[in-house]
Amino acid sequence: MNAFKLSAFSSGGVVEVDTRVLRRQSALAVAAVVTMAPALAVGVPSGLGPLFILTALPVGLPLCMRHQRQGFARACLVIGSGLLTWGVVGFILGMFLFIPAAMLLLTAALLDRRNRPGLKDRGVLGAFLVVGAILVVFLTRPAPDEPAPGSYQARLDSGSRLHQQNFAVQKNQLLEFGATTADGYESCQHFYLEVEFPEGLPDARRAELEKQIGMLPGVVEVERRAIEGC
Repeated sequence: MNAFKLSAFSSGGVVEVDTRVLRRQSALAVAAVVTMAPALAVGVPSGLGPLFILTALPVGLPLCMRHQRQGFARACLVIGSGLLTWGVVGFILGMFLFIPAAMLLLTAALLDRRNRPGLKDRGVLGAFLVVGAILVVFLTRPAPDEPAPGSYQARLDSGSRLHQQNFAVQKNQLLEFGATTADGYESCQHFYLEVEFPEGLPDARRAELEKQIGMLPGVVEVERRAIEGC
């Protein structure tokens, strides 16, 4: 047997209190442990092995409480709801593989009509689900759009400018005027220096940056719009 009966005395004599867990509940708890095998087979060899093992450890706890009907149901409810929440929140980490075990534990908790979780226990389940929903919304919210960077293209009189040490030093000094990058390239047999800056750069600093670009040795012209075609 997976449970036992307690004897108590009353005015009418000995009363037996049935504390047995239903066989179907035990079977569901065992099935929950078994269904973790694929999750552990996938997760343990990966770099997240310790996380998978820690997640799996509590699942077997209800099996140690089969002689306590009420404790078994509550353990299944708490562990199942927590595992379900973690399976959704940690979806990207592969924790969704534990969702079948969570559903089996929740089913085991609700299977025995004599000892279904009360209002307080259902509140625990609701709290887990609400927290999980909040975390899912927070973690999956779209990132704010970053402003597209602007750029200046400066045409150079010769490609050799890009290899001159003095030019490289002056080019890097553009970062002090709001530039984020300054790279040279060749297009259509011409050589250019492309200087990018954040879209939110104030107009005054943008104008000063353009002025500093024009003062570089070998710069023929500076344009805001990208140079396309030959």
